[in-house]
Amino acid sequence: MKRKLLLTALTSMFVVGVLGACGDMENQPMNDNGGLENNGMNDGDI
Repeated sequence: MKRKLLLTALTSMFVVGVLGACGDMENQPMNDNGGLENNGMNDGDI
């Protein structure tokens, strides 16, 4: 009985976590450069 209660509690926490991760995201891009990182080098530095 104790094991069944523990599994039920863990499963419900898992379901709440998964559903909580499926929320709305703002429509702002992560970065403005198309996913490329700016490492401080310019084209003329090469």
